[in-house]
Amino acid sequence: MGNDAKKGGFGQFINHIKAIFLGFFGFVSAVVGFITLVQGKTGLVTLILLGLGGAFLWLACLYFARFWKPENDDGKTGLILPGGNDKAVKRQGKKEERRRLVRQLALAGVILVPLLVLGSLGTWMHVQSLPNDDVIILVADFDGPDGQNNRVTETILRQLRDATDDYDDVEVIALGQAVTEQAGSNQARRLAEKKKADIMIWGWYGQTSDTVPISANFELLEENEYIPDDLGDSASGAIQTFDIAELNSFSLQTRLSNEMSFLTLFTLGMADYANDNWADAIALFEDALRQTEEASERLELSIIHFYRGESYASNERPNDAIQAYNQALNIKPNDYITLNNKGNVLTNLGLLDDAIKNYDLALQIKQDYQVTLYNKGTAIFELGLLDNAIKNYDLALQIKHDYSDALSNKGAALAQLGEFDNAITAFEQALKIQPDNYILLYNKGLALARLGEARAAVKAYNKALNIKPDDHAALNNKGLVLARLGDFDNAIAAFNQALRIKPYEHSPLYNKACVYGLRNKPYKAITWLEKAIILNEDYREIAKIEPAFDSIRQNPDFQALIITTP
Repeated sequence: MGNDAKKGGFGQFINHIKAIFLGFFGFVSAVVGFITLVQGKTGLVTLILLGLGGAFLWLACLYFARFWKPENDDGKTGLILPGGNDKAVKRQGKKEERRRLVRQLALAGVILVPLLVLGSLGTWMHVQSLPNDDVIILVADFDGPDGQNNRVTETILRQLRDATDDYDDVEVIALGQAVTEQAGSNQARRLAEKKKADIMIWGWYGQTSDTVPISANFELLEENEYIPDDLGDSASGAIQTFDIAELNSFSLQTRLSNEMSFLTLFTLGMADYANDNWADAIALFEDALRQTEEASERLELSIIHFYRGESYASNERPNDAIQAYNQALNIKPNDYITLNNKGNVLTNLGLLDDAIKNYDLALQIKQDYQVTLYNKGTAIFELGLLDNAIKNYDLALQIKHDYSDALSNKGAALAQLGEFDNAITAFEQALKIQPDNYILLYNKGLALARLGEARAAVKAYNKALNIKPDDHAALNNKGLVLARLGDFDNAIAAFNQALRIKPYEHSPLYNKACVYGLRNKPYKAITWLEKAIILNEDYREIAKIEPAFDSIRQNPDFQALIITTP
């Protein structure tokens, strides 16, 4: 019987050891599989390792929860009878308590292990779906006859890392494999997506006795509406041929590396440009240009100078903007958009004649570009040549009938010419396109007031104020129209609202004084007139002939106020 007990105990021990080993192996396999999964290695081996690890760990838990029977060994080694040794009883009680704990933990493992494995996979999939905070540039091996000695890929990687070293959110990664011409862009993009890359650089080169054909591809994984489709031969995969001496002397590798660095920094700059980060965009554009000491025919450099100009203009650096536009025009003199935008900067600087010259040059290239016709009209408007400005607005409207800005400015020009009926017609046409345009409603109110349509003017001002309730100018003008209608209380209320927004604006102070003059309230009229004169001395002279003060003109305090002190 003693031998049987030993035999049973040894067999149980072996099963026990197997289960522990199975659980340990499963735990290690699951952890290793999950770590490799987090590292981005999503191959079949990783998934099998994670699956087997979870399965083995679950089987070990199942064994200890369901099939582990250590009490059988107790029966074979002798029972502890009631009234027996107290220490043995206590020892047995502790042993049974530990066994219950093991079974409970194992039972929990049977439930939790599958949940943890599935949860880990789900978490990983969610994390993988999140966008990278960093910009990932993936560089494939350039497929060629002697990559080890020619070191095309290594040169590109080194130059890219040096060029982006100052940008902590940019990471340059070597793919470690080539993308052949036969595999093409589709495979390149699939590999880039697996690495969550933003930019993929790949290509190939050949070699004859005296020439080197080479093809380079610079692919963006996500579209940016501002980046043009054609970035030049160095980005498009076009086959270019070079002398073999350039490859042997490493000048070809250096040139190609500089061009890839240029394209990378330009792309990063365009991302900042798209997000209105003008200063960052400018810095990246300048860094990009430093990668190309000489103008390269394979790169479309006019593009970067154009966007430098745009960024400088938006960053309120107009002189730098004009210089950048000029550099773009030196490369591509017939770019009508660059000429137009340079004209806009000159207009903002008040250099209207120079602006019009640039608009005319743009129109010589593209005579039906309605934006330039509009901009030229605006520059002419500011010169005071209203009829000529209207002609340009009309030309723009012939091309784009729903051009609300052209209609708005045409209406403003007509109003200045005193053609208020035609101005209102233009404003109403524009409001059909942009019914919630505050400026249109405001200008329509002004024109209606000048035409004597006071009630219609108030309605227009009210619509404008519904859109922009804190506009003191609209409130002031509304007050004036209400005063003309004899609605003095609401006029005063409108002036007070304007003053709450701008307490030191002199116009509503003077207008408020006029209303109190019309109401024959000398104390209030004089009080508010004095406040207006403090802010604008011109009102002292204006008040001398202001009809609104006729009822209080002989008042001694009024006379004392309007008399000019020597």
